Amino acid sequence: MSTGAAVILTIASLVPLSIGTVSLAFGAQKGYIGIRYLTGTHPDTTPAPESPDSVSSGHTAVTGTVSPGPNETVTAPLSGTDAVAYRLRIEQRVDSGSWMTVAEYDESVPFSLEGSVDRLLVEPSETSPTIEVTRTDTVGPDDSLPADVRTRFEESERIDLTASPDVLASRSDEHRRYREAVLEPDETAYVYGNCVETTDDSAAHTGRARIDGADSSTFRFGTQRAIEEATDHALSGPVMTVALFVQGGVAVLFGLFFLGAGAFVLSDAIEFATAWIWTWGWVVP
Repeated sequence: MSTGAAVILTIASLVPLSIGTVSLAFGAQKGYIGIRYLTGTHPDTTPAPESPDSVSSGHTAVTGTVSPGPNETVTAPLSGTDAVAYRLRIEQRVDSGSWMTVAEYDESVPFSLEGSVDRLLVEPSETSPTIEVTRTDTVGPDDSLPADVRTRFEESERIDLTASPDVLASRSDEHRRYREAVLEPDETAYVYGNCVETTDDSAAHTGRARIDGADSSTFRFGTQRAIEEATDHALSGPVMTVALFVQGGVAVLFGLFFLGAGAFVLSDAIEFATAWIWTWGWVVP
């Protein structure tokens, strides 16, 4: 009787122990994702764009019309558009049906920003632009990029086809998606950074003020709509983190409860088995 009870209790303990283990793993996963959200998003407290009567020194937000700077423009590799900044993302379809980023490139040159009163020079440095996608091309596994696009890819200083040959659609067995965003002359742009007055001859024709990304503790530039969307996404990070931590915490408590129940049942099984062994004299006191 004791042997049968021990076996039954041992089997019965496996159910809560399994549920508890799965719950703990689920809770740990939620916590890990929550940490990723917390470390991967950085809320931006950049003030809303303003239209001041004059651009003052210090960190400031400015909106205005884009015009080419001293280095003129760059050529966006996908569309061939003359732009002051572009961003290119290359994605590949995976088995789940979603798109995985395989490469990202961006490039920008100094440009002029003409506001309501002042005209200033913006030097983006190595900061990536925050702009909306303006063109998306999807290429099948048996297709190649158009000849003109391929030529621009090969001539681009930012895209190294030798180091990253998988950038070309013809090198992949899956669908590829090329998403490009450009900031062109005559568009309205938003810039936030450290504004300083300058008498440098190189900047004389662009106005008396300059915003340099390298000299700014916080620097952003792009289109206002894209920056607002990016900021909203960043601000949702802490909220999502809290939600994930709560889910993970509930799962962990749930798991600990079932692990405790399973351990209690298993201890009874061990007690029955020990009593049976002692009864039959397998263990000498």
